[in-house]
Amino acid sequence: MAGMKTLPVPENDIRHSDRRHPVDFLEPLPTHEDQLQRICEVLSRTFGWVAEADTVEQKGLRASVVLYCVRADLRKRQAEHLWRAGS
Repeated sequence: MAGMKTLPVPENDIRHSDRRHPVDFLEPLPTHEDQLQRICEVLSRTFGWVAEADTVEQKGLRASVVLYCVRADLRKRQAEHLWRAGS
């Protein structure tokens, strides 16, 4: 491989931590529209996953999983509600 130039590999050194990662130069930061498109895609797939459940109970369970992951502040209230409903 004579004559081929090789690029230097950045060292894994704390002194270089203030520098940007090489992928930041290769891939541009997502635009506001790209971010909205990604959010819509995630929501669409999530709602589709909930709707694909066969029974109402499974849909409720899947919706609870989504809420559990998204709204941490609802976890305690949801647990209290489930406790009262099971009594």
